[in-house]
Amino acid sequence: MAAINRLAGFGWVRSFPSVGYAPVRGIESETRTADRVEISDEATSLSVASSPPVRADKVAAVRASIDRGEYTTDDKLDMALEALMREI
Repeated sequence: MAAINRLAGFGWVRSFPSVGYAPVRGIESETRTADRVEISDEATSLSVASSPPVRADKVAAVRASIDRGEYTTDDKLDMALEALMREI
């Protein structure tokens, strides 16, 4: 098999040295800090105002049901029915 060493008439293909990237001047790795986000009180109030109300009594009831192992979903019922049908 012939070696490929010309690329569409652009001359000889040379390898690119892979020695890493040159550091950006003025930026030292020690001075980098983690990103931060600050949310204003106004933005927080807008977020809360646009959220639907939370029914704490319903949340507590569902959590208690889950803790007791009594919480069922359509997916759980479907799996139980499929298992029952396989046994029949």
